[in-house]
Amino acid sequence: GAEYEKTQVLDRGEAGGPEGQVVSAAAGTSSPEATRAYGVTKRVVGEGGEGGEGAATAAPAPPAVKVRRAPRPLWEYLVVVGVIVGVSVAVVFWWRALVSKEREQKAADAVENAYNQKRFDLVLLKAKRFLKDYPDSDLTGYVKGLMGRARKAEAVRRQVKKIEDMLKSGDISNAARMLDALNATGTPFEKKAAELRRRLKRAKAEAEDNRVLDSVELAIKRKRWRDAREVLLAFVPHTEKTLKRYERLKATVDKYDGEARKLLSQALSEHKAGNCSKAIRFVKLTLEGYGDSVAAEDARQLLPELKEEMFWQLRNEGKQHMEAERWRDAIRAFKEALKHKPDDAEVKSLLKRCEEKIGADR
Repeated sequence: GAEYEKTQVLDRGEAGGPEGQVVSAAAGTSSPEATRAYGVTKRVVGEGGEGGEGAATAAPAPPAVKVRRAPRPLWEYLVVVGVIVGVSVAVVFWWRALVSKEREQKAADAVENAYNQKRFDLVLLKAKRFLKDYPDSDLTGYVKGLMGRARKAEAVRRQVKKIEDMLKSGDISNAARMLDALNATGTPFEKKAAELRRRLKRAKAEAEDNRVLDSVELAIKRKRWRDAREVLLAFVPHTEKTLKRYERLKATVDKYDGEARKLLSQALSEHKAGNCSKAIRFVKLTLEGYGDSVAAEDARQLLPELKEEMFWQLRNEGKQHMEAERWRDAIRAFKEALKHKPDDAEVKSLLKRCEEKIGADR
């Protein structure tokens, strides 16, 4: 007769084994449901071999199949444990490295803060401690650089202090020499050095101003007012201090010139009133007491004119006395006239005649 062999393809989830597992059922099942559910592979077996005639008989339904899950191998568990341990160790080392970096950064920041505060001795102390505690740090080069800058800055600070003391004491030449040798580049004293150079420039200008003003003051003491005035006219003060001194000396010279102008004004008033003798007296006072004043030049120009007028007044006065035979008054007038014009031949002749008259009367 005919035999049938059926197979069932189970999923991995159903069989608990590999996907596509094939389960065979016993032959002889003829149920249509079984044939539909499992699929049928027909195999005909007869007396004459395969392919013989005979009625086909359906195979019976297979029994239920139980599949067990295979246990995991031990090496998988060991791998998981190893991964967990490795990650934990890595996290610990990472955390320690992070904490160490933070400490290094704080220590380096402390060195930098001390440098910014210009506490250079503290910079050196903290930098040495940093290099001792963190010799392999990435910030070692930076900290060493701060140490070098701190040493240079400390030396610059001492030089700056000396230069300031020299400027205060007026030692301009030595201050200029030290300032020329000062190198404050890369230190917190660059602006200070620039300020010192400006101060030195002002100090030099002030020293030169004082030298000029000293000469003016000496000229005033020696009554050389003309020299003092000429220097002051050409002088331009460069500092506020020398400006005040200049104004004080100029006021002294102006006062001197003002007194001279006052006398000259009186002389001009007397001259205008016809009092040549008084005018000459004021002019002479101007020239004697204020010979270097601005008004003295005008007085010198006025004096010859006054003398000329005074000469003619005395000459005419003497002639009037001669006509009135007041010989002594005539002699006095002619002698005064000769003081203003000693080489006048006419007055000399008139004076001689008057003196002869006096002698004849005796």
